[in-house]
Amino acid sequence: MKLFVAVAVAAALDTEQVDVTMSGMQCGGSSQQDGVIIRPKDTTQKYPLISFAHGWRDGGKTLDGVYQKLWPFIASNGYIIVAAKAPDGLDYCLDMYKDQLQAIRWALGATEVKDSIDTSLPKGLMGHSMGGRSTVLAASQASDLKELNVGAAVAEHPAVNVGGCPSCAPAVPIMFTAGEKDDVVPHGDVSKQYEAASGVPKAYVEIKGADHHDCSTGPDLQGLYVLDFLNCYIKGNATACQNAQCKESGIPTSDCKSAGFPSVDIVV
Repeated sequence: MKLFVAVAVAAALDTEQVDVTMSGMQCGGSSQQDGVIIRPKDTTQKYPLISFAHGWRDGGKTLDGVYQKLWPFIASNGYIIVAAKAPDGLDYCLDMYKDQLQAIRWALGATEVKDSIDTSLPKGLMGHSMGGRSTVLAASQASDLKELNVGAAVAEHPAVNVGGCPSCAPAVPIMFTAGEKDDVVPHGDVSKQYEAASGVPKAYVEIKGADHHDCSTGPDLQGLYVLDFLNCYIKGNATACQNAQCKESGIPTSDCKSAGFPSVDIVV
């Protein structure tokens, strides 16, 4: 893996959030095909694509009011995020990972976004809670990952305590995040999932004092770790790789560990 060190910090980009009608989503049935794109407003550039899966009860119209710190932060640093709004209400979708992968296929052919996607770079998977579990499962679908050129996954507070995580064997670099005070998905469950992952670079970040909603409606203290992990494995930024290994300044953690990261061979 060739890594590059950024020699200057790019200015954050202005972003926009756009509602779209998607296709092929299964979780909410044929009547739930709504989605959202979060992207930089600057359309003169192309950006790597991230497929995001939301948490339980955060779907439908509710999705318009959550992840409002996480999404703009990631997009403002040069990413396009696509997220299905299904399932809505109280529906819990154990097969959400299928929609998460389908969202990438949809985006690659959608007139609303396809021309802005940098297909020369790997794509990413990211999700929270129910969607975090989905992310671990999606990251375990080796044939889909190869087809879609997925290069990294971030599972934020993944609800592996609901429905278990059958056949979870991530095949791409993956970061797990958790909250010290999370009483919905205990950090111990997430840590066990991190330990179970093998054969790929991995990281575990447990935010000190954070609850289950740090990245959805909270202050998103984990955001910088998430960004640097993506920058490491999608953009090949060596400085980001170093920082993602428990070295982010000013981010309080109650536990943090990593394994399998590439050695830094700096290319200027």
